[in-house]
Amino acid sequence: MLYVLLATGFLLSLFASLRLTPAVLRHAALRDWVDTPDGHRKIHHSPTPIIGGVAIVAAFLLGLVCLSVFKLLFPEALEDVSLPSWATILCGVGIAGMGFYDDIKGLSFKTKFLFQIAISTLFVATTGLLSEISLPLGFGIVSIPEWIVLPVALLWLVFVINAFNLLDGMDGLASGVALIALASLSACYLAMGVLTDLPVVVTLAGAVIGFLRYNFNPAKVFMGDTGSMFLGFMLGSYALTGATRAPSLL
Repeated sequence: MLYVLLATGFLLSLFASLRLTPAVLRHAALRDWVDTPDGHRKIHHSPTPIIGGVAIVAAFLLGLVCLSVFKLLFPEALEDVSLPSWATILCGVGIAGMGFYDDIKGLSFKTKFLFQIAISTLFVATTGLLSEISLPLGFGIVSIPEWIVLPVALLWLVFVINAFNLLDGMDGLASGVALIALASLSACYLAMGVLTDLPVVVTLAGAVIGFLRYNFNPAKVFMGDTGSMFLGFMLGSYALTGATRAPSLL
C-alpha cells in the first residue's frame, strides 16, 4: 500500500504540474506578469512569464490532498506515514503568497526579509524542532542545547529561503537543485528503510519535475519568488522536522 501511495502522490503532482504550468504561463502572459530582459543581469531573449511557482505550489498541495485521502481510507496500513503539519502548510503557502505579490507588484528587499523572518518565527514557534542530530555514516549523535535551537532554526530557514531565491537566476537552476536535493533525500530514506516522510518528498519532487519540463533552457517560464521561496522553505523546514535528520543533514 505504501508504494501505491508513493506512485499515486508522485504521478498526481507530476501530471498536475505538467498541466498547470502551461495554464499559468498563458495567464501570466495575458496579464503581462513577465520578466523583461535588460541585456545585463536578465539575459534571456524575450519577456518570460515569472509566476511559474504557482503551478509547483498548486500541484504539491493537490498531491498532499491525495496523501491525506489515502491515510483516511487506509489508516492502519499507512499509520507510519507522516504528513506536513498545518503550521508547515500555512507557512509555506504564506511565503509563496508573499513571493507571488513580489513577482507581480514588487517588494523591497527589506520588506521581503522581514516577512521571511516573521513566517520563519511563526513556524519555529509552532513546530516541535530537533534537539539532536543523527550524523550520517555512523558518526553518532550531536545534542543541541535548547537555548540555541530556536535561533539556529530561524537563521537556517531564512538562509535556505534566500539561497533558493538567489538560485533562481538561470534556466532550470533552482528547480534542478531542488530536484537533486529531493532525489538525494529519497535515496537516503530508501537505503535506510525509513519511509515515514518519503511520500511528501516524492510528491514535491513530482511537482518540481513537471515544472522543470518548461524551465529548461530556453525557459518558457520562471518560477519567480513564488516558487523559489516556497521550495526553500519546504526543504529548510523538512530538514528541521523530518523523522530522522541523518539524510536531512547530508
